[in-house]
Amino acid sequence: MMVLELMNNHRLWVREGTAMSLFRGLLVFLCLLQATDSVNNHLKTSTGKRVELPCEYPFEDQGPISELVLHWKSPNDTLLCAIVKQKSIHRCQPGYVFQYRPGKLSLVIEKVRREDLGNHTCSAYKQNDHSDYVTDISLEGQYIVVYTSVEF
Repeated sequence: MMVLELMNNHRLWVREGTAMSLFRGLLVFLCLLQATDSVNNHLKTSTGKRVELPCEYPFEDQGPISELVLHWKSPNDTLLCAIVKQKSIHRCQPGYVFQYRPGKLSLVIEKVRREDLGNHTCSAYKQNDHSDYVTDISLEGQYIVVYTSVEF
């Protein structure tokens, strides 16, 4: 038998094999939690359909700011759209369109392709601060689990 010390001085007596199983289970849980913790939104769709991916960031909650960089990246880290407000640059790859208003940005994919499946990251940069918003796209009919968080 082995003693596991828990929070608040509680002790749990377990067999050594059980302790290792508990440890492995906890480790797997923490890895899964970290891996899925950065997904903000999940969309289910079919190839060929039009979808709109939301992006939220805190920098323009009180109103528009002039120095801001926003961009969307695909699951394979390709730059899909970029906005550099201070230089009035607004560009997207063919088949992708952005919709912008202060504090919210959307990426419209005109026709979803297999390459569009996975995590799309919207990043907002302001001076020394940045925020990421992740939307995962999967095919309809597949089992999914939805997790939400925003990184600042």
